[in-house]
Amino acid sequence: MNLWESGLGDQRLNERNQQVIEALSVDPQASLNESLSRWEEALATYRQFDNPSITPEATLERFSKHPPREDY
Repeated sequence: MNLWESGLGDQRLNERNQQVIEALSVDPQASLNESLSRWEEALATYRQFDNPSITPEATLERFSKHPPREDY
């Protein structure tokens, strides 16, 4: 199971969610346009944020079911 895989119910959404999290985690203070290299990526991210099925709870659901191990 991928570290960022979330319970969004769609593998494409899970993969896109992972890409957004990775891009934004490089510099959390940066804007979306600064974090994402292309306008198409930023537009896709804004559309993702507008998707009612993608909530913080759904994104973090994976972590409540499978908390990170402390022995890493």
